[in-house]
Amino acid sequence: MENIKRFGLLRVIGRTIAYSWKMLDQWRMYLFYAGVLTVLSLIFGRWSFSCVREAKAWCHTFSGNIGKGVSYMFFFYTILMFVFFSFGYDLYNSTFKNTVFKIKNIIVYDKNRFKSVLFSVVCLLAFIVPIFAAVMIILKPANPVFEVEFLYFIILFACVVFNVIYIRLASFIAQYLNDYKMPSLKAIYEKTKGRAYVSIASFLVLAFFLCLAQLQFIGNFIQMNANDTFAMTLITEFLDYIIKLIYYSFFLALFRAQTDLLAEEDIPVAEIAPEGQKKAAEPVVKNKTRSSKKKTAAKAQKKTTTRKKPVV
Repeated sequence: MENIKRFGLLRVIGRTIAYSWKMLDQWRMYLFYAGVLTVLSLIFGRWSFSCVREAKAWCHTFSGNIGKGVSYMFFFYTILMFVFFSFGYDLYNSTFKNTVFKIKNIIVYDKNRFKSVLFSVVCLLAFIVPIFAAVMIILKPANPVFEVEFLYFIILFACVVFNVIYIRLASFIAQYLNDYKMPSLKAIYEKTKGRAYVSIASFLVLAFFLCLAQLQFIGNFIQMNANDTFAMTLITEFLDYIIKLIYYSFFLALFRAQTDLLAEEDIPVAEIAPEGQKKAAEPVVKNKTRSSKKKTAAKAQKKTTTRKKPVV
């Protein structure tokens, strides 16, 4: 039970806040990447707050061509994700590996950066695709054929179960970012036995509060951008990207906190062993030295008491 208490919900949340605060020391990196993302959105004409209606000069329109629009959006979000996860790579290494961030890193991709970004994209898609499939199944009209409707229900249930297991094993993301090798999911599953609720609950608590904060920020940004001027839109988009990068750093901190707390449980093995094993594990050398000392003292005392009487 002591082993399970060590990986408590409050400890995970507290460690997450501490790591997030440590990441905010790299505030220049937040500003730089937020500026890059804002400029990219301007180039592609996809600003979030002024291009919803696509009525401004800096917003891109597709002229009713659906295929061109889908291809354009796919290309835009692919570049955006690569820049976004490149920020995560630099932030993680600067915070936990004490590497120095250089602006040229955003253009020059080494092997580790490419593996980290590609891994992050795959992890995001693995989490989003089941949610997207579940939403599409919920929104679809009911099918009169029972077998088809039951199949939809099974798929919906599988999507939910997959994401629950995914959140439970989410600490493997931080483990991968440490050495860029895929950790054993079976080992993580064994470590989280009896405490899976902590991994899932900490993720849901963080996501809940960040969603509330984002809704509040969106309302404020819409009010700021009521006139829809270029300068105000530029400011709101820049601030919105900074907030999104902060959200991303919170989840990185959560995965790192889970990884560290699970690793700490492997160290104090003697505390988990039963009392019988503790006594058996004690070295026997100490007992030998004590007994030998007692024997020598007894012999010396015997010699003094049994001295021969002088012959008259």
